[in-house]
Amino acid sequence: MAQTSESISSIIKDSVIHCDKEIMGGTPIFKRTRVPVKNLFDYLAKGYNLIPRADVCCT
Repeated sequence: MAQTSESISSIIKDSVIHCDKEIMGGTPIFKRTRVPVKNLFDYLAKGYNLIPRADVCCT
């Protein structure tokens, strides 16, 4: 299935990741934040889980 430039633009527009050389030197960040996407991958690589555990957060 071929994608048109219009559909690719829509995917980029709706993405949660933003990259702009004027913001943090072009480092990919999460939209509307200054949090680098790399932080998420570093977090996961260290073995952390994104699913909260009831015994840790909800006592």
